[in-house]
Formats: sequence, C-alpha cells, structure tokens
Amino acid sequence: MGLFASLLQGHNHTPIHSHTYGQFRVANQPMKLVFGRWEEAGDPGENPRIHGENMLTPHRKAPIGVLVQLCHHQCVNVYLGLSSILSYIKVKKCYIYSFKFTMCHLFFRLREFSIFTGILKKKNTKNTFFFSEPPVPIAPPQLTSIGATYLWIQLNANSINGDGPIIDREVEYRTVSGTMYDLQPVDKTTHKIGHLDPDTEYEISVLLTRPLEGGTGAPGPPLRARTKCAEPMHGPQRLEVVDIQSKQVTIRWEPLGYNVTRCYSYNLTVQYRSKIPFKEETREEVCYLTQSHDPQHTIHNLTPFTNISVKLVLRNLEGVKESRELELQTDEDVPGVIPLESIQGSAYEEKIILKWREPEQTYGIITQYEISYKAVSSFDPELDLSNQSGKVVKMSNETTHMFTGLYPGSTYSFTLRASTAKGYGPPVITQFTTKISAPSMPAYDQETSLNQTDSTVTVLLKPAQSRGAPVSVYQVVVEEERPRRARGTAEILRCYPVPIHFQNATLLNSQYYFTAQFPAAGLLSPQPFTVGDNKTYNGYWNVPLLPQKSYSIYFQAVSTANGETKIDCVRVATKGAATPKPDSVEPEKQTDHTVKIAGVIAGILLFIIIFLGVALLMKKSGSVGTFLHCAETLSLQSMTRLQAITFALTITGLPPLVPSYLILFISFFKH
Repeated sequence: MGLFASLLQGHNHTPIHSHTYGQFRVANQPMKLVFGRWEEAGDPGENPRIHGENMLTPHRKAPIGVLVQLCHHQCVNVYLGLSSILSYIKVKKCYIYSFKFTMCHLFFRLREFSIFTGILKKKNTKNTFFFSEPPVPIAPPQLTSIGATYLWIQLNANSINGDGPIIDREVEYRTVSGTMYDLQPVDKTTHKIGHLDPDTEYEISVLLTRPLEGGTGAPGPPLRARTKCAEPMHGPQRLEVVDIQSKQVTIRWEPLGYNVTRCYSYNLTVQYRSKIPFKEETREEVCYLTQSHDPQHTIHNLTPFTNISVKLVLRNLEGVKESRELELQTDEDVPGVIPLESIQGSAYEEKIILKWREPEQTYGIITQYEISYKAVSSFDPELDLSNQSGKVVKMSNETTHMFTGLYPGSTYSFTLRASTAKGYGPPVITQFTTKISAPSMPAYDQETSLNQTDSTVTVLLKPAQSRGAPVSVYQVVVEEERPRRARGTAEILRCYPVPIHFQNATLLNSQYYFTAQFPAAGLLSPQPFTVGDNKTYNGYWNVPLLPQKSYSIYFQAVSTANGETKIDCVRVATKGAATPKPDSVEPEKQTDHTVKIAGVIAGILLFIIIFLGVALLMKKSGSVGTFLHCAETLSLQSMTRLQAITFALTITGLPPLVPSYLILFISFFKH
C-alpha cells in the first residue's frame, strides 16, 4: 500500500492509450484505467497485451488486469492484477464492487507486492469506473450535555466527504492524556457516552460505514470535551496527631487520590474549634501540601492548655466531605501575668499582708507562686534598707502572705509571678508602704525634776528616736491632777494629740494645756527646760504654776508623714500641791471674781440712773404719788426676787448690801 500510494501521489497524468474507460482518484490524484485481460509479455521491456474491453461484469469471476499508466517525467506502467471480485451490490443503477488487487511493476515482474482493498463503481450506462472514498463526517460532533460520568453528543454527520450510502455509525472516544479507548455503535443522531471518569478530557469522533468490505471511513474531526467533577467519595481518612506543643499542633492524613477527590481541582482545609470556658472560637486554614506522599499540616497560634476539636474538610465544585473529628489538648505553657488589680496589700507599721489572684490565663496547672520584696525608700533617711529584701514561695492553693519584720514608714516593692510545669510567667510589680510608728521616747528613771519652786518646775528634755519618720516637733504638756501612769509607757491614746492653749483650757474644761513646743532641730541633745517661766514658746504661754495644785509634766514627740501623725509621750516630772494661805486667792479665780463684781455694779448703777430719771419726770407732772405707789407695790412684789439676787451675789462674792441699798432708796424717795 505504501509503494502504491507513493506512485500515485503528486503526478498530473496524460492518457497514452486509446482504450481508456474511466478515471479514478487515489490520494486525490487522477489516473487512467485500461481494462482487459493481461497476457504476459516475453520481453520485459515489451508492453503487456490487453485483450478485450468491458470485461468487468457483475457475473465475471475471471481475473482481469488493470493497467495503470502513471506519467511524470516518463510513463510508468503499473499493473493491478484483479485476483477476484469479492462482492458487489447494486444501488440506484450503480454497481459497487469490492476488489482485491495485487500491484506489480510490469517490467520487473514484482507480483504480490502489496494487497489493498478498493471500491470500483460503475455509473449508469456510461461504462465509467472509478474508485471513491468511504464516507467521513465533515464537522465534529456537537456537545449537548455534560455530567460527571457522561457526555451527550449530537453526531452532526449529515455533511460528509466520500460516498455513501451510510449503513452504520460509530462513536470513537479516547482520553486526551491516557490510554483509554472505546468504540460504540450508534443508532440515533444523539448519543450518550457513559461510564466516564469525572473531570477528564476526552476526544470524540464519528465513524461512518457504507456497504461491503472496506466501507468504513476514517474518523471525522474530533470533539474535545471535559466531564464535570463529581462529589468526593469520602473525607480524608486516618487523621492523626503527629506533634502537640503549647501553641501549635501538627496533624497528618492519608494521601488523597483521584478516586477520592474525583476532581483534579479541589481544596483541603482544616477546621479547628477552641473550647475556652464561656467562649468558643472556630477558625479555618487551607492545607497546601496536599499532593505529598505524607501530607501534614501545622496549626499555629493556638492557646496553650486548651481543648481543641480538629477536622479536615475536602471540597470540590460539586460537594463537600469531612473527616472524623479529633479531640485534643494543647500542651502547657508558662502562665500569664497575675492581674495587678487583684493584688491587695494591708499595711501596718512592721508588716504587710499581701493577697492576689491566679493569672487569668493559667496556660496549665499552677504549681507555685514566687514573691520577691525589697525596700526601696523610707520617710526616715537614717534607716538602713540594705537588709530589707527577700523571697518567698507559696503553693498553688495559697494566695496570701504576711511579710513581717519590716521597717515602719518604708516603701517596699513586691514582684509576683506564677509558675506551671513549663516555668515562671511574666512578673507583675507593685508597691506598698508601711505605716509610720510613733517616735521612741527615752526612758526616765525617776519622775523628779532638776529644780522646783512654788510656780516652776525644771526638767531635762531628751531627744526621741525616730521610727519610720523623723520627729517633727517636741511638746511640753502640763496636766492638772492627772492619774499616774506606768513609767516609760508610750500609748498613743494616752498622749495629747489636740493642742490646747492655757487661755482655752478653762473654757474647754480641759485638765491639760500645752505650755511649750520646739522644732525637732532645736532639741538634738538633752537640755533643761523650766515649766512656768511665764514665757511664750512657739505661740504657747508657759504660765506659772499654781502652788495649791498638783501637776504632771509630760514631754511628747510628734512624727508626721504620708498623711499620718504618730505621738509618743513620757512623764518627766510631777509637782505636788502646796498648803494654801487663808487670804490667798487663786489668780484665775480672783480674775473671774473681779469681772463678776464689776458687771453687777455696772448693772445696778445703770438701773438707778434710769429709775431716778423716770422719777424726776413724773414728779414734775404731779404723778409722784402714783409712781411711789407703784414703786412700793413693785418693791413688795420684788422682795423675794431681791432676796434671791442677794443670795446669788453672796455666792459670787458681791456684797449682800447692794439690794438692801436699792430698797432703802425706794423707801426714802417715797417719804
């Protein structure tokens, strides 16, 4: 067939014999046919002899020869030996024969070089024979519907190349990438190709067949079509955890094949849900390394020591399939910070009680707490804070601690942090200040003065020791007839926090008064002081003492800092009452008595003046008798009152004759 085709292609032929009965085309090239019996020539260069014409009849079974002359640069005789007529039919006044030829070169006697099958057709009565091609569709089939496992096509085979009649139709399809091939007979103009693979591209052609052997034409133009994706067969399987850390988890699964995804375009996501108390959070991430032989994915930024549900979701264009859900817990991590607002401190003079709560994010099981403390400052600059530091460790169920042995008036820094099995978390720092203490007064062995007179007492004043805050002032207090105290005690409730001047002591009915006050810088060493020297010290009058009274002399120190005031005092001396003289009058009572007498006398004189004025006016008007009668009546009615006044004046020290003088004056005026 190959040699014959090569001989017939690319030549324009000119007939050289008169016995030409028809033309036919092989490979679209025209050729001359001379029919007749062939007789072998004696000389190889001699042309063969052809006997008879029109020897091809439907009933002729004898072999005939067909001499084909091909001319290009020279004529070449090719003999087609018709060994037999295989079959024939008559269609519309035409006979269609099926021949079997043996092609030989006439000169070299190359018989049985090649065998092929052709069609010889005789039209009407012209006795013209030619070879024709089998039917081939001109256009490719048309796609009408697409599914995941099927394609509906329309054959579109009405327009063909070649000759009919068409008695059979077949659909040929194969995968574009792959070895799958199939051929299906078709009896309708539309056809469904089923049992296809999803998301696969196919090449589809139509084959047409006419009667007799060799009547099937070549496949028509192909149609390329791709099936849809199908829903995944199932979700990812064998999902398991590879590695668990505090903030990340690595999972892996069985590789996904095409038989599972049923689509070449798909995505795989991991969904995880964090189960935090009173809160649930769901997130999703895309898995990119899905084509690996050992696919795995790491989930980052997780919350430590948290229950998590993890599953894989397989999606394509047609559906979704999920894997089973894994329940796991992330590993522990160092805890979060202890809330600063939860730290409470109760400060005292020499201790601080600290309370706190566990971190809001424990990230595990709290095993212990560590509290470090250090003194950072003090109101008393003389304090040495170098040894005021330390560290304590508390168990997880202990959230309070009392720090003792602290210095008064000092600020301490506390650093707290919690710990899990993974270590300590970040620290939180806070500060608290102890309360200041009252200054420590020196002890006086004896409550005896250095010197004592009837109105003065000389004592020795010693500076106090500050405790948490420097001494602000020193004060000397005089208390009248105060019960004795235990020597050397320093109770703040028995000291004198309210300063009272001597001038206000009587009005306030106070038994004590401040007689002197000194700044702390004025008493750096022990020095004597005289109580009752009648001088003023920082606004306080150091009034002389009364010999008839008993006094206690107190010396107190005051410290003030951070809004606090603390006082400590000590009795430094006492003075007993002297025996009073008969005519002696106490200075303060003498002063009060004089004031009272002066007031009463002034009132009486004013009354007399008014009374005399009224009497003179009425005497001039002639109503003296009436006035005197009224005065007498008034005097009689007022006797009781005057007697009461007389008694009161007697008590206050006024002469009892004053009201008597008033009564005598009224009687004299009457007569």
